Amino acid sequence: PKVFAAVHKAISDGLVRACHDLSEGGLAVALAEMAFAGGLGADVTGLSQLTGLGDEARLFGESPTRFVIEAKPDAAEALAGVFAGLPFVRIGATLAEPRLRIAGAGGEWLVWAKLSELKEAWQKPLRW
Repeated sequence: PKVFAAVHKAISDGLVRACHDLSEGGLAVALAEMAFAGGLGADVTGLSQLTGLGDEARLFGESPTRFVIEAKPDAAEALAGVFAGLPFVRIGATLAEPRLRIAGAGGEWLVWAKLSELKEAWQKPLRW
């Protein structure tokens, strides 16, 4: 309940541009879907902060009560304050280039793909 209350407060306070749960496909899928929707790319380099998990679990784990939030640039400090005392880490940044890069805990790039390629792979099985 505390995490949900913090997410609600952050949204209500206008600190959030976008928010996605990690229930279907985990973090990697949520990041890709957010990038598709906004037409923005992302560099994710902070997975090492998610301790106790391997890269596969970090990227595709579907454990409950996890969210990825895109914050307004000037809202990072206020957002951290809303989540004080709760699990909260900055994992990356959005960028104008239409691609997604995700570094593993060891710093190597696990994902480096154009959004158009990712979106095609995501939509292709749905076509008749």
